[in-house]
Amino acid sequence: MTFGEIKALFWPLAGMSAGNPYFSNANLITWANMSVRDMVSESRCLERRQKLVVTAGTQTYDLPSDCDRVRRAAYDGDKLLDRGMFELQISAPKWDIDTGIPRWYFVDGLNEQIGLYKIPTTSTTVTDTDGEFGGLLPSDGWGGIVDATVGERLPVLDGGQYEEITGFELELYFSCRPAEITQNDSVLDVPAWAHPVVLYSLLRFAFSAQTPMMDKARAAYWGDLYAHGKDRLIKQSNDRLPKDWRFLVRSIEGRPKIGRLPDLIVDTR
Repeated sequence: MTFGEIKALFWPLAGMSAGNPYFSNANLITWANMSVRDMVSESRCLERRQKLVVTAGTQTYDLPSDCDRVRRAAYDGDKLLDRGMFELQISAPKWDIDTGIPRWYFVDGLNEQIGLYKIPTTSTTVTDTDGEFGGLLPSDGWGGIVDATVGERLPVLDGGQYEEITGFELELYFSCRPAEITQNDSVLDVPAWAHPVVLYSLLRFAFSAQTPMMDKARAAYWGDLYAHGKDRLIKQSNDRLPKDWRFLVRSIEGRPKIGRLPDLIVDTR
């Protein structure tokens, strides 16, 4: 549902019209954003993975703009352990100059960056593909003949280049911040079944506001519906994939065995 559709349901349930003197469109946008952020923050229902290009000799990298919290990280396909900056400074005095294969990562929340320890000595391998001729389609298996019904062609660009990350990359799996609601066409950034839960929250705010329409009983009613809807979202999100990853394998020489990220992690936007 769009924000405009939510508003169309809001007015009759609130017993008001869009031209009422108590709640402006800006009020409703603010309440809707507060509600969606609350639902997403507690349920962690928006998740995404992204590869970052690593540069040899560089320790810190900017987090994606929509990253709320890093859940897992891998370097060249191997899982990294999470360490706090203070813990790293105590246990590894040369944490900011040691170089080698990264085995740990830390998050600098102040600067919204992720750092690697040790500092990588190899840059990410990026393969360029010339898109001037639109690329090649997969073969149909008969003497290399290209079947135009198989696969998709790359857009034909005038000498354009397509980049593919193929090695020594930093891959992040993280919880996302929801997209901001700014206008009637904005789509609520929660699962479709949870869109009415945002409506319940708007009604909760409306009947709690200091206006002649204030009604504590009705505010409590809609607030309970909102709380139940949010709890359902939290449960369904947690059932889909555990949010906090831990090593479940034996250690080797005191260090957890390195494995690969599970295939279940997908882009859920």
